Amino acid sequence: MQHFRPTRRQIGISLASLATLAASGHLSVAVAQASSAYDAVLKRGVLRVGWAPWFPYAYKDPKTNQVAGLTIDVMKEVAASMKAELRLVEDGWGTMIAGLQADKFDILMPMAVTPPREQAATFTDPFMKTNLGLMVRPADQARYKTWKDLDRDGINITVAMGSNTALYAKQVFSKARIVEMKGEPEAVTAVVTRKSDAWASTYSAFSGAAPGRDQLVVVPGEPFAFSPVGLVTRLGDTRMREHLNATLAKFRSSGALLAAVQKQGLDVSEIMN
Repeated sequence: MQHFRPTRRQIGISLASLATLAASGHLSVAVAQASSAYDAVLKRGVLRVGWAPWFPYAYKDPKTNQVAGLTIDVMKEVAASMKAELRLVEDGWGTMIAGLQADKFDILMPMAVTPPREQAATFTDPFMKTNLGLMVRPADQARYKTWKDLDRDGINITVAMGSNTALYAKQVFSKARIVEMKGEPEAVTAVVTRKSDAWASTYSAFSGAAPGRDQLVVVPGEPFAFSPVGLVTRLGDTRMREHLNATLAKFRSSGALLAAVQKQGLDVSEIMN
């Protein structure tokens, strides 16, 4: 399966957006390189982690209304390594990186690594990977043998705004209309209520526990794209990146990552080799 990458035009658009952020004072590479969030966390005693709904990486458990998912397992380990209190700050997929650069967070939850994001932030070594696919209503299941059957005029595919899925879907689907919604719940609801034909997301988000997923079915065949996943730091913050890489390596070698992946219902094949 081909690993799709954004076009130079898309990357150029991203760079132009970054230039606007820099001019407005929201992005300062010089500041990121001069001071590390690592030192700020040690001094403050609090690790601020930006997150947005992405099942099963981060979501609110309907039974407890508390944030749960693989992100929590990983971030508890990171916070403990810094002897800091873990503070989760909810945001949106379209604004998290800008918030990181504006010092709203110290680091971000696991994200898929893409060229535009690498222009705006610094990633750790990838420790997971995501496969991207589609879900449709059961009544429409027989019409679609693979994701290619949905790439035609008149088809609407919903995605979470600013997500990795949105980026790749726009690159891969040439005829279907990609509709960005506020988040995953809204993207799912649009399909359930027949306002859209399909929902695109990660296969991990297609788990039976994902809100609304029980009313949809997975389109068979191979994923339409995939990408590696890592934690996110401010652009140029190599000190924090090195600490996160060391913590992730320990989390992995101890078997804790495997246990967390299995607990969240993820496929162990999604752990990066």
